[in-house]
Amino acid sequence: MSQYESFDDALAAVKDAREFQTKTWPSCDLPDAGGRPLEQWYMLLVRYTRKFDEVYAETPSYLNDGTEPNIEGRKRIKKYAAIVANLAMWMTQAAMADEKHGGPHD
Repeated sequence: MSQYESFDDALAAVKDAREFQTKTWPSCDLPDAGGRPLEQWYMLLVRYTRKFDEVYAETPSYLNDGTEPNIEGRKRIKKYAAIVANLAMWMTQAAMADEKHGGPHD
């Protein structure tokens, strides 16, 4: 069984995903992620969770009859896991803003 990386290392991967996503989705780099509401984050989270499910299902964890970890496959899985985690963070931030500032769900 492999050793887990640290929580800080996992957060660094999520930060890398956020950096990538703000370059790909420029409006997300604006204050309050360009004003995206909670519901848009939810839809993006669902969409990318489905994509993560596909990537996970089609990527073998091991090569050579289960004796060698599929490092490239795990990098791809990590990429999508970090994207999903980052979307969940943005959604959490939007929910907190709604809660704090009396958003649409009051």
